[in-house]
Order: sequence, then C-alpha cells, then structure tokens
Amino acid sequence: MICRILSCGMSATAVGSLFLAAACGGAASQASLRHVQSESGVVARIGEREITLAQVDERARRSNMSAYQALYDARRSAIEEMIDEALLEQEARSGGVSTDALVSREIESKVAEVTEEDVQAFYVQNQPRLHGQTLEQIGGQIREFLVARNEASARESYLALLRGRTSVAVSLEPPRVPLTVERGERSKGPWDAPVTIVEYSDFQCPFCARVGPTMARIEETYGDHVKLVYRDFPLPNHPEAQPAAEAARCAHEQGKFWPYHDRLFANQQTLSSESYRRLAAEVGLDPGAFGECVASGKFREPVQEDYRNGESMGVSATPAFFINGRLLSGAQPFEAFQKIIEEEIEN
Repeated sequence: MICRILSCGMSATAVGSLFLAAACGGAASQASLRHVQSESGVVARIGEREITLAQVDERARRSNMSAYQALYDARRSAIEEMIDEALLEQEARSGGVSTDALVSREIESKVAEVTEEDVQAFYVQNQPRLHGQTLEQIGGQIREFLVARNEASARESYLALLRGRTSVAVSLEPPRVPLTVERGERSKGPWDAPVTIVEYSDFQCPFCARVGPTMARIEETYGDHVKLVYRDFPLPNHPEAQPAAEAARCAHEQGKFWPYHDRLFANQQTLSSESYRRLAAEVGLDPGAFGECVASGKFREPVQEDYRNGESMGVSATPAFFINGRLLSGAQPFEAFQKIIEEEIEN
C-alpha cells in the first residue's frame, strides 16, 4: 500500500486482495532473456567500446530500482520453489515413497479444517475492509481464503522441518542502494546498529501513517539491532506534505522531531499552518523559535534535496524503505520487514 505521485488507490494486501480490485499502476515491461551472461560478460559493443552486463545492471538499478528489485524477487521466489521441490523429492526417496504420497501424508492430511466459526470470526475482524458486504455475500470467498491459508501453513511447517534437517544455503545477492547516513539526520537507535532502515515518507500520505505501528513493533522486537532514519519525500499532489516536512525539521532543531512526527501523522486530516503551531505547543517546543524557523523557509530546499535523493534511488511512491540498502516499497506487514532484517542480522 503506497501513495504515488498521481494518487490512484492502493495495492491489495494478502487479505484485501480477496475483496478489493487491484490498484492502478503500470505493468512492468518484460524483457526477453535469450542468453545468460556472466556479470563480466559483454552485452554490447560500439566500435571499440564494450558494455558489460554489470554496467547495464548498475544503470538499471539507478534508473528503475523497483524493476531491478522485482527481478531479484522473481529469481529468489524461483530458487525457494526449487529448494522446496528438491527437499520433498529427497525426503520421498529416503522414505521409499512417491513425492505425491509424501505430500498427502505429511501436508495434506494435516491441513486444519475451516469451520463456520472460523469464517464468522474472520468476517468480524475484517469487516471494515469489506465495504459493507454481508457474511452471506462474502462467506464463500472467506472460506476459500482460509482453506488456502491453512494449506500454505501446513506446507510451510513441514518444509521448515525439512530445511532444519538439511544444509540449505542461498548465495543470490539482493540488490542494494549504497546509502550514507550522516550524523545529525533524524534517526533513532544506536549509530552502529547492524541494520539501518531509511524511510522515505510523506506526512500527508495515509499509507505512511498506517505503517507507524509496524515501525514501532520493529523497534520493540529488534531494539539495539536497528537504527531508523526518516527522510522526506513530499509528493506534489499532497499540498501539505512540504510544509509539514519543514515544520518537522523545525521541531528537530529543538530535539523533538519524533514526538512531532507522531503528532503530524495522528492529525493527518487537519494539517495546516495553524495545526503546525498547535502541535508544536503540544510537544513542548519554544513557540517563538518554532514560528521563526517555519517563517524563514530555511528547510524548503533541504526537504527537496531529500526528495531528489530519493528519486535518484528509484523512489516514486511512499512509503519506501531501504533496509541496509535493500528496497521494500509500501506499507508492508511486519513479516515483510522481519524477513529482511533477520537475513541482514544473520549475515
């Protein structure tokens, strides 16, 4: 779930995809891959000059990080599927049964049954997302979703057991954007934390506000292992995003960026010059110094510098996160962050 430069809705979550139409957005172009070169392989020549695949990848990373990330995600997904298939085949051979028989015995037979109570509980918990549809209208789709979820859970549990018995190593390197974090930036967490999460955000973007509880959970779960850095990416179709970002930097001058940051998101529907002054008083800022800072406009250009910096790294929507340089777009669930953070801590 993201805010784009031209507002067009939101992409569905795992739950929402059952009930919401897909968000707008351009489909990624598909390259025809006829040959696989090594990273040092030459892919083009202009007279005596050679262009290597490594050079092409670097240009692609800088010009379209999202597409570059999508290529990695597709490769990683394929690798995981192939690992799972190999583990099942290996286990089936060692037990003298077919893979289908193994799957039936160890996975399919252990899928939890979906009851009417399960369907009703899911409906109640997710009712705000269902746009007024009744249980009778949506119950069948909910059941299908819960069955698929239980099947996936049984499969994941068994495959995790197999992975625990077998040495599995993946050497595919994720794409990273080289990031430099300067002292004095709006950050929290130890300076030398093994994981740095740089967030590009917009105070008027509803999805940026929605990811707040996830970021709080990350802090609570990982503590000193994570440093959080906030950077501005005020979308031009959000008229209060730029002034809110400037006001937040004025709060940072007085050491109150994070409390002010939280107040801005909590009052997202009423952002205005008056609300910036009111929120400043609520977090205990010196009103005179704050007013002078905002009126001076001295942070207008620094906010735009953040924006240009984000664009250069492929950011086009908010929120966007770089976890040790690895892009994660949108208001993703905690589990999406968890997977990358734990990979980075382990490495």
